[in-house]
Amino acid sequence: MEESREFKGIWYLPKNRDNAVAGILYYRKKEFIRLELIGSLSNQDNPMKIFFEDEFGSPQIIYGESSDAKKITLISCHKRGQSLNLSCTFPLTSFDCQYIVIGSHISNKSEKCFNKIKVKIPVLSQWLIPTLIEDRFIGENDLPSDYELKIPLNQKTNIEVEINSNFKLSLISRSSFSGSINYPEVLKINQFTLFEIESINGKVSLPELLDQSYLFIHFVSLASLTKQEPTEIYLYDYDDFQTYNGENVFNHNEIIYIIRNENLNNEKINLLFKYNKIETEFPEIIKKWYSVSNDLAPIRNHLFNSIQRKSVFTSLDFLIVVQALEGYHRRFVSFQKKGRITLKDRLEDLIQIYSSDVLKIKNSNLIVQVVVDTRDYFSHFFARNTKPNLVEGIELLELTMMLRLLLICCVLDLIGFTKQKINNIVERF
Repeated sequence: MEESREFKGIWYLPKNRDNAVAGILYYRKKEFIRLELIGSLSNQDNPMKIFFEDEFGSPQIIYGESSDAKKITLISCHKRGQSLNLSCTFPLTSFDCQYIVIGSHISNKSEKCFNKIKVKIPVLSQWLIPTLIEDRFIGENDLPSDYELKIPLNQKTNIEVEINSNFKLSLISRSSFSGSINYPEVLKINQFTLFEIESINGKVSLPELLDQSYLFIHFVSLASLTKQEPTEIYLYDYDDFQTYNGENVFNHNEIIYIIRNENLNNEKINLLFKYNKIETEFPEIIKKWYSVSNDLAPIRNHLFNSIQRKSVFTSLDFLIVVQALEGYHRRFVSFQKKGRITLKDRLEDLIQIYSSDVLKIKNSNLIVQVVVDTRDYFSHFFARNTKPNLVEGIELLELTMMLRLLLICCVLDLIGFTKQKINNIVERF
């Protein structure tokens, strides 16, 4: 999403179009969405009464019409402040908002008014291999002398999967170039990949589409071992279209919201696995990913917290992974067992599951008692002399990385990766 944007226009409550006031909507990436009004949305005529109105009556929805003739809906609005000069006949009012929808007016966040969401995330073109643009070095005796690009202009990749009974996932990749062979000094080559989530059974609400799209973003985050966030999001209502040359062209609605940990770097990422490595199994894997999403949610969140790039490693990073492994075992391995199961028992169970097939787990020499003593020391504040096997510093970092590898094996296994494929993936990584 862009660094900053401003929308000048008039703003009003959905049922009070006659009381429209001028103002500016500000979007600042990672910071805020703020509406500054010259006046008030209230029906009160007396500025003093407006000033002392109950701020807890903040409107959840505010409509806007921008200076470039676009409809705007602001969702989850909360009054931030109001100032009044007694010598002035109008107040200044400001609101903080959660979502901006550009292109239409919707009555509330739960309104079922969209059929499809289209999303771009930075790493998707790297993950969706093979890509459309092909490149290779040309030369002899391992000495390249030329570099060749092949750009299919009228071709696109389109992969479709019904992820459940309500939604369909599509992966779309396109390539293009601009410029002229007569003026080769300026040539621009582009390739982009995006995904779409489409409702199969009619219109759904904005939160439903966002939830479904974020589940796929989380899947790509797992594949890339980096926390991914969207850079562009568009919504489509199949009743909102124009006809051009006999075809319906659907108008899109752009959505903007604050993503505080957004990382838009297009740096090369060492992917855990790419699409071409799971192409045959992908439909079943992604269906399983969606079907276990609710049960996997807290464990998935801990995994993503553990894979985010950080400048400093602390004991909390270790505790997050241990807690996720303990939760995974409780929820997916021992859920039918009764009685108390210790952390030592749970970790030994998980290691046993993968040690015969995954070489990095087999050869890790992971000592479970070290994990238990270290967890007890950092989490339960046992005295140091009662936990002789605890580790700190570099040893704690190495232990955490090995436990994270075990957690990755658990998640991949849960969503349908075979033990052999898991072994191949972690051996390459």
